[in-house]
Amino acid sequence: MKTAFDVQKEYVTDFNELQDPLLQYEYLVQLAAELPRMDERGRARASLVEGCQSNVWLALEERPQGCLFIECDSDTLIVRG
Repeated sequence: MKTAFDVQKEYVTDFNELQDPLLQYEYLVQLAAELPRMDERGRARASLVEGCQSNVWLALEERPQGCLFIECDSDTLIVRG
């Protein structure tokens, strides 16, 4: 079973193998399109990141074994990616 760390390593490896910045951009947009949307509770004003050109919401949650769960969303695909 893959861990979150394994999946993260795959994303980083795949991204770095793409030498062309346009292909890297397309990869991020593709990943963003596949991500689930943050629910309305997560998109509360308290989660809104101030100072960004796009709307960005960020939520952090401490989970067992000292893990930190980070959920984010944006109204633009490249930021979501």
